[in-house]
Amino acid sequence: MDKLYGNGPNRRLKPGEEASILENIRLILEKCEVNPDFFQYSVHNAVRKILKKANMEDLISFPICVKQTEMHWKLMATRFRCSGKPFLQMKKFEKILSSSQSKSHFLNLSQTNNILVKYLLKHSTQRELDW
Repeated sequence: MDKLYGNGPNRRLKPGEEASILENIRLILEKCEVNPDFFQYSVHNAVRKILKKANMEDLISFPICVKQTEMHWKLMATRFRCSGKPFLQMKKFEKILSSSQSKSHFLNLSQTNNILVKYLLKHSTQRELDW
């Protein structure tokens, strides 16, 4: 596993870790549908809380793991914000999500040369699996 995912400062998330982090982000965003206060944290603190909730606080000492978690957060948070769900139109949500943009919680969709934006725009419209 060390050969594949590295160790030390070059360590990357392993599949089980990544799956757990993604599930915790999903649960956090689900709670944000009722109370969007999580978006008031800085991105750095949000990533720390995500890793803590996943019982993976030790990954904070691995910069690539932290960056991977941050990118997963930004992708999923951007999809959350652009989901068009009715609760997002409430004043409480509009105010918090607007201030969250300045804290870089979301990808800037106008940066179409960004590889993450390209991925998100390409796959966010897919509604069904093509099996």
